[in-house]
Amino acid sequence: IKVVFHYMGDDNTGAGEQKIPNAVLKYGDRNLKTEEMEPASSYPLEVTFLIDVSTSMNQNLFETLKEKLQTLFNEKAINTRYRLVTMGENKNVILKGDENKEDAIAAIKGIQLKDENSIFWGPVGSELDCLKNKPEFSRRAMLVFTDGIELKKGGETTYSEIEKTLETGGVPIYVFAINSNQENADFLGEMARKTGGDFVLIRSGDDLNSGLDKTIDYMSNSYVLTSKCNNLKYEENKIILAIGADKAERNIYPNVKEDQDAPQIEEITWHNKELTILFSEPVINSENIQAYTVNREGKIIRSRV
Repeated sequence: IKVVFHYMGDDNTGAGEQKIPNAVLKYGDRNLKTEEMEPASSYPLEVTFLIDVSTSMNQNLFETLKEKLQTLFNEKAINTRYRLVTMGENKNVILKGDENKEDAIAAIKGIQLKDENSIFWGPVGSELDCLKNKPEFSRRAMLVFTDGIELKKGGETTYSEIEKTLETGGVPIYVFAINSNQENADFLGEMARKTGGDFVLIRSGDDLNSGLDKTIDYMSNSYVLTSKCNNLKYEENKIILAIGADKAERNIYPNVKEDQDAPQIEEITWHNKELTILFSEPVINSENIQAYTVNREGKIIRSRV
């Protein structure tokens, strides 16, 4: 288990030079042994920018966003990967993250507000799945830019269908509400905070630039706590992080990789009426095998049915 967290310190401005108190990590009711805390900047950062390109979006703020994205893509760190996806009548992957800076900037310049309507929850859900299913650990986040007008319109996917993924996916979503009305802003803010992310209401270009700068800086100034543990329950459970008197918790699903190869029998021994079977890997509940047959030279010498 790897937990990415932010420690704001006693003055709520960030840890700075302060020594972070000992952290205690629990999974359900089980205390976990942890390794030494690390700065998150030592791990790769995967960010998906998900942008609403419906014509209801404010044109001036949209152009400011494009200019700011060009700067971010030009200045991103070596261990940072930015993916850019637009959502209009269809979802379109504009940048996968492996393009050079010149091609990335040219692609950003070419994005236009062109669709009368925009799908929303489908792209949010699919891009969230893409981030949370990365095979190797990295810091992950999604930045969503929308006016929220399409939130309650009909579509292939609804909020209720992806709500559980939002809560347990382990990917924070930072929402930038572009000139949203209060009702949509409240809903978007609740959604963002539910994922461990945050919400910024954008009324001006300055709001957008400062909000993005603070968000990128916030993602860069975090810590990683690691615990190597086995026998996790594969259903939803609660991960709890306590630092000093502060505590944070979140429901998660363990990211379990399906084992496609069955265990192989490597050795069988029979001694003093005791049968010992050595498998190639740990086998769950192997001490309580209910049925087996042992043959030697075509004859059954031991069995349980």
